[in-house]
Amino acid sequence: MRLLAVFLVASAFLLQAAGAFPAGEAGAGGPESLPGRGDPVLAFTHPTTTLLNYTDVEFRGTTQDTDTIASVRLSTDGLIWTPATDTGGATPFSTWSCTLPLSAGDHMVTARANDTSGSESSISINITIDIEGPPLEVYSPRDNALTNLSIIPVSGMTEPGAVVLVGTESATVETDGSFNGSARLNNGANTLRVTARDGAGNVEGRELRVNLDTIPPWLNAQASDTLTNRSSVTVFGDTEPGSSVMVAEREVPVGEFGSFSTSVPLSPGLNAIPVSSRDRAGNWNFALVEVVMDNVLPEVRISWPEDGAVVYGPMVGVCGTASDQSGITHVQVGVDGLNFTLAGGNTTWAGTVQLPEGEHTIDVLVYDRAGNLNRTELRMTYVSTAPDLQPPVLVINGPQPAVRTRPQLVLDGKVSDQSGVSSVQYSLNNRTWRDCTLNATRTGWSASLTLQEGWTTIYVRASDTKNNSAVSTVTVEYTPPPAAPPPSFVPHVLGAVAVGLVALAIMITYNFWKKWSDQPEPGLGEDEAVIVFPGKGLK
Repeated sequence: MRLLAVFLVASAFLLQAAGAFPAGEAGAGGPESLPGRGDPVLAFTHPTTTLLNYTDVEFRGTTQDTDTIASVRLSTDGLIWTPATDTGGATPFSTWSCTLPLSAGDHMVTARANDTSGSESSISINITIDIEGPPLEVYSPRDNALTNLSIIPVSGMTEPGAVVLVGTESATVETDGSFNGSARLNNGANTLRVTARDGAGNVEGRELRVNLDTIPPWLNAQASDTLTNRSSVTVFGDTEPGSSVMVAEREVPVGEFGSFSTSVPLSPGLNAIPVSSRDRAGNWNFALVEVVMDNVLPEVRISWPEDGAVVYGPMVGVCGTASDQSGITHVQVGVDGLNFTLAGGNTTWAGTVQLPEGEHTIDVLVYDRAGNLNRTELRMTYVSTAPDLQPPVLVINGPQPAVRTRPQLVLDGKVSDQSGVSSVQYSLNNRTWRDCTLNATRTGWSASLTLQEGWTTIYVRASDTKNNSAVSTVTVEYTPPPAAPPPSFVPHVLGAVAVGLVALAIMITYNFWKKWSDQPEPGLGEDEAVIVFPGKGLK
């Protein structure tokens, strides 16, 4: 429409320049005429703008002339001339008014004045009638939008040059008509109005319903087991309907009422499974589901009875210990894989089984809290006849404890047993065992042995046919008699030496005496008297 108005204005200007309009007419749409000398002078005072958004347009203006104005007429596009009304003034038609019906589009409205002297002049104005609102499209947000933002962006497209309001706030309109603004929301439902006003004053509006939800969705999440020995677990729960749910970083379907369920693989140990819920407004909620995977079997030990034991009564107590990192729930005992009964206790347990006569397997089942089962067993035999548990009666008759001077001795004694004696053995100082000789009735026994010098403990062991045994001891000392000393030449040599020394002394003494006796004594001469010692003879 603007292009058409520009075209009409340009055409009027060219026609005037070519003489198509009489002197004094403003074909180019100027506000005043260009009269000749003595011609009326016209001017439009209303409307003040050439772009209007209504069809019945009131035109007002003024005239001046040296003569009296006889009439003022207006025409739309030069077709029909409509007389104007004199609205009063100092002279006729000094002010005037005329209402013309205009269709939508561009028009040239011409006012023509005639005075009483026959002079005439005219003036034209270009008017554009635009009664259509500007195009308006809101891209964001959409109607019935749901958001968790209290301030949201608003964008769209309208007529270039239009003014856009988002609520009461102005939006920025680009040269191509695109616009951007923002709106502040309250929690709950909001009515957002976007209006566009073009240059003619036409207004186009849009009302959008926008819901603000800043509350995170409620979320309940749990696992089918918090402790398990399986390789996967079911995580289930419920949330706000319409929300999307992620379990272990994987989106899962959500039912109409917000329920969800999915299987999650597990690793040994503690598994922390993330669960998140996002509602349609974009609010998030988060939960962490912890599950422990325990695939380690519990440990179990049977303290009593021993494997392979023989019992002589049908009721047998079985006890032991058990342990596990996740805890023991219960222990069962049974016979040959049947008739399991609950044992008392868990880490320390005890139970009772009833055995038929014969050989059987005692089974022990231990369960931990994760569901792991460990099974252990032992063999046991029930014999109804009571066994012979009494050892033989053993008596050592000889030797009696004493000191002996001979190494050889005879060991003998008596023995008796209700089941019969199978053997009697002896050992010196509890070393090597040797058999004794039993008599024909197997009630007496004997053995010959040789002692070593010193103390010797003689062990005697009697065994019956039921492997019962009895042991007695006797201690003796063997001391050999003293032996004759071997011949010695030392005394003889010493005697000979002593005799030789005595003889030497006698000779020395004799020779000394002889020398002394052979000298004459003073006072004696040849007639010296001879002294005779009795028993010695003469000298």
